[in-house]
Order: sequence, then structure tokens, then C-alpha cells
Amino acid sequence: MASKLEKTPIIDLHPIIEGEGTLMGSPAIMIRVSGCNLSCMFDNSICDTAYSSFCPEKGKYTLADVDKMIKDHPFISTISLSGGEPCLYPELIVHLKKAYPNHYLLVETNGTVILQKEIYKYVDLFSISPKLSGSTPTKEKCEANGMEWNNKMRAHDIFRQNLDPLATMIAYSKDFQLKYVISEEADLKEAEIQINTLMIIDYLRDLPKDKVTDYLTKAKETQGEYIPEDFKTKVVLGRIWLMPSGITREHLDAKRQWLMEKCIEKGFNYSDRLQIVAYGNKREA
Repeated sequence: MASKLEKTPIIDLHPIIEGEGTLMGSPAIMIRVSGCNLSCMFDNSICDTAYSSFCPEKGKYTLADVDKMIKDHPFISTISLSGGEPCLYPELIVHLKKAYPNHYLLVETNGTVILQKEIYKYVDLFSISPKLSGSTPTKEKCEANGMEWNNKMRAHDIFRQNLDPLATMIAYSKDFQLKYVISEEADLKEAEIQINTLMIIDYLRDLPKDKVTDYLTKAKETQGEYIPEDFKTKVVLGRIWLMPSGITREHLDAKRQWLMEKCIEKGFNYSDRLQIVAYGNKREA
């Protein structure tokens, strides 16, 4: 009988140029798994890899195929594990790092899955893309996309708004980046609120109870303006990237300049989305 690891549904396997964030422009071996706990649906599109989320494909590749792909590309030292949601398959995360300890392991995640604490150490970089309210599927969006409203779509908001998994990943990961897809000013404001909240959660995590109480009291008195002298957090501007929304070159072109100017204004990193620039909405091969 095949093990749980061997049953992992790997649906894409090929070399890529990383399209987003801090590794943008660098080569990697991309492994995509099928299955996701979210149902992202936007005003002009659904998830850009709907074949791994809305209609999850069955596995096409084996671990032996992964081994051959990595050995056939000896000059590529990064493994990019994507989805779907790869954190649904912690056994694969552990296997990849143990099997290829000299490779840099990047995990693309929505940040909504809590892993066992020891799993975090196997990942060199968690690339976290928190989903904002604009990703919530609605009956109106379903009708526009010719889709049927279902219970999984109802659960989307519950999962995406739970900050505990995201804060845990930030606390225990070796390294992380936060990548937000931004379409309009409202998205930017929502992202900033979440970033500020994550900063505070990270600061308070290891403080003794009396200091937590003291902080919360002073924060309430100052309507959130209180910043303690010892304030320290892993959630810093250098780890935050903003990306324009869209699944076509035209969508990106319409938002790029505006968002670049916002990044200059606020100190965030700007990330393009090279996979869309190069391939549009076409599945990479």
C-alpha cells in the first residue's frame, strides 16, 4: 500500500524563473500540489491556478519524477513548493528538505494552516500570500463566473481571517515574506491593518503576562498610538511585498504604476508577477 507521502498529488513539475517577491528572477524547480482550503474569487477572476483549488487535479508525478527533475538540473539550487496549499502536505515538506539538504526550500502558502512546530525548521523561506476580503467568493461572483455557490466557499472567510496560523508561521519560521495582492486603495488599507496587527501579535507573543496587560492598557488609552521603547518584531518592511492584481498582462499594466508609487510612499517592496508577464493566464509548461 502506498504511503501518505507517495500519494501526494503532484500536478506540475518543471523548472521556472521565480516570478514574485525576494527571489524574483531566480531559477527554481517548481513542484505544485493539488488541493487548497480556500476558494479565492476576485472581481475579475478566480484563483489563477483553479486546477489546483476549485477543480483539484489528481496527481500526475511521483517522487521518482521529482528526483529525476532535480538531478537533471544540477545548476538549480532552489526548490519551490507551491499549490494549491502545500502546507496541507507536511510530509512532503520534510521529505524534500531531508532528500535535498543542500537545496534552498521555498514554500508558497496562504498562511492559514498550522503546522507542527518542528516542521517550520525544514523550510528556508515561507512565501506567505494572505488573502484579503476581496478574495471572498460571493453568490454574485459565482454567477458571473458560471459557478455554483457551495459550503467550501462559505468557509473561505473563516479560514482567511484566522490570524493564528499566520502569526505562528511568522514566529517559528527561519525566514518569511508577506506578499499581498493589491487592486485598489481599500486593499492597501486592509493590508496595512493586518500588517500592524501581526506586528503587535509578534511583539506580544513572548512577553510575560503583566507586560502584555500593561501594553494593552496603554494602547487602549492612546487609541492604538502607544509604541513601547522595547518594541521589536519580525514583521518589518523589508519582508513585505505588494503585487498588482490580475491574471493578464493588461490587468497588471493597469495597476503597476499606481502600486509602485504607493510602495515608494509607504516603504513596502514592490513585486511584479513575471509568470503573468511572460505567460499571461496560460499554464506554465
